[in-house]
Amino acid sequence: MESLNDSKCEFMQDELLAIYNHTQKTLKAIGANSLILQRSIHSEYCEKVLVLKAAAELVGRERVPVDMDVLNSYSDHIGLSAYGGVTFRLKIPTEDILYSHLTITNETNKMSMEGEEWIVINRSRTGIVDICITDIFIDKSELKKESEDEIFFNKVKSSMSIDFARGIFLCDPCEVWRSSYGPINSFLNQKF
Repeated sequence: MESLNDSKCEFMQDELLAIYNHTQKTLKAIGANSLILQRSIHSEYCEKVLVLKAAAELVGRERVPVDMDVLNSYSDHIGLSAYGGVTFRLKIPTEDILYSHLTITNETNKMSMEGEEWIVINRSRTGIVDICITDIFIDKSELKKESEDEIFFNKVKSSMSIDFARGIFLCDPCEVWRSSYGPINSFLNQKF
């Protein structure tokens, strides 16, 4: 960080803006206003998303708050993923695409990105994005009747009370995601 002076920061900012503008020009040329992209998730993050999805289904909510980074990697390959058994499949406005494998790679630099990768900007000031629960998919394994994530989700949903589910949505979403939110952690530790 010490080596970043004002001129280097300005150069990086100009380069990033040029990449964004090139991507936007390319997407506009093909007439795209939005793209369906997939982001696969796993680990504790995935568990929290599944708890929120289960709670939303119990209380009849259509959307759940999900914490995301400023930049997130998505894929244009829709389906099972090696990165996780739970996926967000979202309609992303093209103005939120920073760059993709189609706009930043070339013949001499094919390895600069993964072959299906798109980098998406999260414009939320808090980092919290409301995602429709029908856009959260639990991918089924072709080898098993139920995936581990599906078994986990069903256990969560069957053991969750309506009061607990309502209580999650009464809290500030930033508190639920960024602190060790007691009720969700206690719930996960007791049951699973």
